[in-house]
Amino acid sequence: MPAWSPDGKKIVYVQQSSNGNSLWLSDPDGKNPRMLVRSGINMEPSWLPDSKNIVWFDLIPGRSPVESSFKLYILNTETLQSRPLFTDPEQVKFGNLMPAVSPDGTKVAFVSNRSGQFRIWLSNLDGSRARPISPPAADLDETLQLPIEQKVPSWSPDGQWIAYWEGVETVHLRGRADPQRDALIEASWNVWIVGRDERTNTRRGMAMIRSGRSMASSVDRFRTRPKVAQM
Repeated sequence: MPAWSPDGKKIVYVQQSSNGNSLWLSDPDGKNPRMLVRSGINMEPSWLPDSKNIVWFDLIPGRSPVESSFKLYILNTETLQSRPLFTDPEQVKFGNLMPAVSPDGTKVAFVSNRSGQFRIWLSNLDGSRARPISPPAADLDETLQLPIEQKVPSWSPDGQWIAYWEGVETVHLRGRADPQRDALIEASWNVWIVGRDERTNTRRGMAMIRSGRSMASSVDRFRTRPKVAQM
């Protein structure tokens, strides 16, 4: 889970350790490595446009995945001072993950299951004015009757669009036990883009290159494979 700084001078990445997943910073060639966060299950760091601050989420395991919680943090890589990203009193009540800050540094797209399923939300950087920006037509896949989830938001360079993954998660795959069911799960996987303007809330498919049988790991350790989506 590496991420380049916008100025191209640093890379932040996750490294497993005896304390969980620690966050590290280095030059692009790997020189001058420096630990930023020692303990916790820290995942998916990303940069603010100033190339000094990063955001990420910390997974706090529960007795089951449903009981796990997630918190967003921001850290200054020069001073190592960190704090929860959201200061809005309404937002600190919820668990959130997979943050992506807009190119102008004013907004953050993130994933939250506060409504029951994982959905893409958008808010100001402090968590105020949080709202789901592209809810699917239904919470369950019509054929499979399994939850439809949204994850991994990513901003366009101009800050006007957010791309994200949507589908039935691979935790439901059964392999050789039920290949037809697995094919239906894979058919649900798509990447979509949505405008940041909540007034228009335009939602349309984004064409992806079909990748055959190759699989790619998503940041939450599930596996997803890109699929061609219709415009």
